[in-house]
Amino acid sequence: RDYQLSIVELSGSAERNVLLQADTGSGKTRILAHIAKTKSRVICIAHRNILIKQLSRELAKFGIDHSIIATTHTRRMCIAEQRKIGNECFSSDTHFVSSIDSLLSRYRRGLLHLDVSAEWTIIVDEAHHMIDENKWGKLTTIFKNARIIGATATPCRFDQVSLARGQGGVFDTLIQ
Repeated sequence: RDYQLSIVELSGSAERNVLLQADTGSGKTRILAHIAKTKSRVICIAHRNILIKQLSRELAKFGIDHSIIATTHTRRMCIAEQRKIGNECFSSDTHFVSSIDSLLSRYRRGLLHLDVSAEWTIIVDEAHHMIDENKWGKLTTIFKNARIIGATATPCRFDQVSLARGQGGVFDTLIQ
C-alpha cells in the first residue's frame, strides 16, 4: 500500500534509530519484512512466540532466508508455519528472527555466534518496550554499531518514560 511504501522510504532516509508508528492492522510486519529484505545484516526481535512466528512467516513470504534464535518450541512453530505457506526459508547467517530473551541469554552464556561489532540493522516489534534501562536497551550496548528500527502502534509508555534518545529511550526519529 502507498502508506506502507512511504514509511519504508522515510525509514531508509533517516540517519539513525527510527521508531515507526502505525495503527493496529496497518501492516507493520509487512513493512518490517520489506525493510529487512533491503538490508545485508538483520535481526528481527520480538518478545512473544506469536510475534516471532508472524515475523518469520512474513520474511518467508518475501523469500528471505533467516535463522531463528528462540526456544526449540518456537523454532518448530516457525518452521511449521513456513511449510504451511510452502516457502521454507530457515537458514541464514545474516538474517535472523529472535526472541529478546533467547538472544540475551545466548549472549550472556557466550553462545551467540554473531559478530556483534558488525553493522546490523535491528528491527524491534512492539518497540514501545525499548528504553535504555531494560533488557531491550541492552541491545544498544551489545550491538554498538547497529541501527535500530522499531515498530509500534502505541509510541508511548504507561510509566511515562520517553522513547527518545537522551530522555530514556533509544530512538532519534518518529515516523507516523
